[in-house]
Amino acid sequence: MAVLIAGVDFSAATDLRRGQLWCAWGWLVGRRLRLMGLERVWQRETLVVRIRDQPGHWGIDAPMGLPVGVYPLLGWRDAPEAISRVAAMTRTDFRGLLARYGLREERRCRAPGLTCRYADAYLQGLSPFKRTNPDMQMLVHASFSLLDRLRGLGVRVYPYDPQPTDGVSAVYEVYPSAVWRLLGFRRRQVDLQPALARIAWALRLQVELAGLGESPTQDAADAVLAAVAVGWAVAQAEVAEWHRKPASLTEEEWAVRAWEGAVIGPRMT
Repeated sequence: MAVLIAGVDFSAATDLRRGQLWCAWGWLVGRRLRLMGLERVWQRETLVVRIRDQPGHWGIDAPMGLPVGVYPLLGWRDAPEAISRVAAMTRTDFRGLLARYGLREERRCRAPGLTCRYADAYLQGLSPFKRTNPDMQMLVHASFSLLDRLRGLGVRVYPYDPQPTDGVSAVYEVYPSAVWRLLGFRRRQVDLQPALARIAWALRLQVELAGLGESPTQDAADAVLAAVAVGWAVAQAEVAEWHRKPASLTEEEWAVRAWEGAVIGPRMT
């Protein structure tokens, strides 16, 4: 049975006047992912409608949780409450809230703490409170606003919501940069063909680009890798049962999932 798989590069969501989101989508049958389209998405609401109306597994390259230590500081119970509270704020108000508590980290994450999630540290990613190059603070605001809208429409967000039934979309956090590193690339690739053989060998996932060929931008290539990450997780049965820890996640990450979320996809071991 074919399953819809989609990956979204969300980096332009901080300022859609300067760019666009990218969405790669296709069908997964067994361990074969056939990507049928790589498309620009000019408005966030367009993405909302697509996710709602095209049931499947959607991987988005954006934070879906905050470091567990900030919740007592802010007086928030868990990530779902954080999502709704941040979505209700203006960008300026959210920025001011973070500044009030000194929540800013420009260095790459090396250890979990007040400004870095366990997954951020494990994957050597960026703090959700980084402010420049890129502005992760505003990416968090855009991501939480999107998630709040989707949850209001019945879309399920992993790992906070009940597992969806047939006909309901699921949304996951993915981290394409970690997949690029796993495949041995130091930088994102515009020409995707060299990555395919490595994906097949390293991930045991056959990916067909179905005429996509070369992606026009690095952000577009990240959308393809976002789809690969979520396609791998589905093929690997990593998210077959939402109440069980995926084999790729550490015990520490799983223990704090109610606050920090969970980044799915293949990893170095």
